[in-house]
Amino acid sequence: MAVDMAGAARPMKTVLHRLGVRARRRRPLLFLGLLGFVLLWPLAHPAVDVATMPEAALQDRAAESIRAIQLGESLYRSVHGYYDRLECVIQDSCAAINPYPPTYLDARLAWATRFGYRFRFHDGPRASTSRDGTLSPTALVAYAMTAVPLDADAGLPAFCGDDRGGLYRLDRGRAPTVDAGRCVTAGATPVGN
Repeated sequence: MAVDMAGAARPMKTVLHRLGVRARRRRPLLFLGLLGFVLLWPLAHPAVDVATMPEAALQDRAAESIRAIQLGESLYRSVHGYYDRLECVIQDSCAAINPYPPTYLDARLAWATRFGYRFRFHDGPRASTSRDGTLSPTALVAYAMTAVPLDADAGLPAFCGDDRGGLYRLDRGRAPTVDAGRCVTAGATPVGN
């Protein structure tokens, strides 16, 4: 007994063809549904309030901010041959006239208060030489960045990082000591140095 396979395959082809046509018609709807989901998802979740963040997250973010500033300053120094104030590192505008200056640092890192900490940039001695012959009026040989908790009773540590790449922690929010743009490490605990 011979079976006609071509005849049996025709109904299957017709069903698959109909499903394919329906799928092509529904793709725009699927695309629009996914697009709507992606666009509306951030609105469904409220922004994180810093006041409700646990202390560990706040101190980690303060330490990460100082590390990011150290990285931005080291990149700036690799180009110019000296460190500089944060506003110059954020938008390379202090040394050379450039219509499209590069950015070595996120501008939010220059905010004085964030994550429950007060941040302060400490100038070191002025630089007298540069790599390309132009010298910013605010060029530095050394710098330090400190982060002190806004609430002294919160039990959060203070931090100090400088141009040498070190990051130091001082317990119970004790204000770090800075001398000539360098963290004084006496009584401070190194953090991942």
